[in-house]
Amino acid sequence: MNNLSAIILCGGKGMRLRPLTEDMPKSLIEINGKPILYYIISHLLKYGVNKIIIASGYKSNI
Repeated sequence: MNNLSAIILCGGKGMRLRPLTEDMPKSLIEINGKPILYYIISHLLKYGVNKIIIASGYKSNI
């Protein structure tokens, strides 16, 4: 059994993505109808990562 862990760092303000990041964090901006975070987590799961920690800061309540 693999015990692979990953930390996703998504705490920045995303200043270069303004105005998209004025109301939401960059990890939740949608591409093809799904948030960026979805694609990152899917990729990690594909390679057997079974513990994921999301380190958020900016607009983490969203």
